[in-house]
Amino acid sequence: MGACAAIAALIVAPAWGRAAGEPWALDGFPLGWLLTGLGLAGTMFHEVGHALFGWLFGYATLPMFDFAYGGGLALHAGRSWALFWAVAAALAWALVRFRAYAVVAVPAAAALALQLLLGFTPAHETLITFMGHGFEVLVAAFFLTRAWLDLAPRGWLERGLNGAIGFGMLGQLGVFCWGLMRDGVQRAVYAQQKGGLHLGDFSRIAAEMGTSVEAVAGFCLACAAVGCVLPAALWAWTRWAGVEVRLER
Repeated sequence: MGACAAIAALIVAPAWGRAAGEPWALDGFPLGWLLTGLGLAGTMFHEVGHALFGWLFGYATLPMFDFAYGGGLALHAGRSWALFWAVAAALAWALVRFRAYAVVAVPAAAALALQLLLGFTPAHETLITFMGHGFEVLVAAFFLTRAWLDLAPRGWLERGLNGAIGFGMLGQLGVFCWGLMRDGVQRAVYAQQKGGLHLGDFSRIAAEMGTSVEAVAGFCLACAAVGCVLPAALWAWTRWAGVEVRLER
């Protein structure tokens, strides 16, 4: 896992240089290209996160890449209460039908609880907005959990890729949040994304909650740190408790 973290650090190094205002010679082939690929993966998971949580709360949402301004978009129609209750019914059915399988029951229970607790309050809109970056953290933590617990069915190469991609996604997000927290120029650029026609996620959340973009970025950075540490802590606990986690092949 140390090698995975080192590879991820090399890939993310150009982003760190840009955020610090010091573009290094590393910002080229192959690291710059690898960072671009990692960024595209992050964008994909980001927009899928918006879409999934949009559907959860009754908004039919379509994630896509934005070829005009870069990044991505998640377009949704108006809210449908029929869709909201259909999703709730599907989650309840999954919870009952697969209650013996924690890998299904736990996410279904968590999603249903979120839906019923926040679905009737304005807070659900804030959650949908945050879960672009939030879903990046969840996916990266999933990759790291597979790597730490050696759950990759195709051996050491897949395990290494899981670790490098997981660390890389969290590192890239961490650099992005750090840049917004420390640099007013980067915040100004962030505020003008999509040609100034669309508020960024952190800007929207800050406006809705009456706080600053720096505070929202700091919270997201803390979430990324938890996503990095938690899989390692889970691995350490399995070693301490003598719990064997195996992948049935």
